[in-house]
Amino acid sequence: MLPKRPSPIRIVAIPSNLFIDASLLEKSVRIGFVARTLAIFRVEKVILYGVEKSKREKENARILKKILEYLECPQYLRKRIFKKDPVLRYVGLLPPLRTPHHPLKNEKTRYREGVITARHGDRILVDIGLEEEVEIVVKKALKIGERIPVKIFYDSEGNILKTKIAEKSEINLYWGYEVVLANDLLAAIEKASADFIVATSRWGTLINSIVTEFSKRIKKSEKMLVLFGSQKEGLFEISKKIGVKLEDLVDFVVNFIPEQGTATVRTEEAVMASLSIINFLN
Repeated sequence: MLPKRPSPIRIVAIPSNLFIDASLLEKSVRIGFVARTLAIFRVEKVILYGVEKSKREKENARILKKILEYLECPQYLRKRIFKKDPVLRYVGLLPPLRTPHHPLKNEKTRYREGVITARHGDRILVDIGLEEEVEIVVKKALKIGERIPVKIFYDSEGNILKTKIAEKSEINLYWGYEVVLANDLLAAIEKASADFIVATSRWGTLINSIVTEFSKRIKKSEKMLVLFGSQKEGLFEISKKIGVKLEDLVDFVVNFIPEQGTATVRTEEAVMASLSIINFLN
């Protein structure tokens, strides 16, 4: 059975300076692990916050965003969407996401992502990763190179009868994540527009002591935002720097890894551990 979109919608915010001191190879491998985790736990938006003014930090944010977006894109569309970029040098080493919007070449699916390759009047040609491009009649203005979801109708023998542009809201399957940049923690919270906000910290309340209350709150919410700090700087330090108290920004500050056995927990490890518990409680 294909994974459905989760309820509440899951949003994650992580620092944009993550892995800034790592080589491009290490950066790629570690952000690839984050991408897999986001896909496993059906996160629909990831916000990279803390985009600062320095060239180095801006470039790091660009690298993280580019790799995350590349991995989220179906394999058959990548050459059409992404130009050659040294940043993507090691993406071939990273594992595929294999989410519902990453079907295999001959896999018959109700929906596929596509890219518009040509337009003639009210008709467009769309590459959806099959042997031939499909033709769709459209009424709205669409540009060549635009990525769109496509709905496919089959006959009784499995041949394509027709195709049309789909609305993402009608696809009740997990359909990947969007990557967004935010200037700071406050901007990330604003962009998420969530009705339930959780901060993760080793100094937070132990999850095993608030399981019932926390689980009820998840189920009542429509959009859930989970905030993460970095290995070097936690959310308490990050919020203090911008002149706010973390507890005033969020509904819970939670320690999802009671009695951690290591001196520090890397951000990618914290994302995996926290989302696995949230997924279980949800």
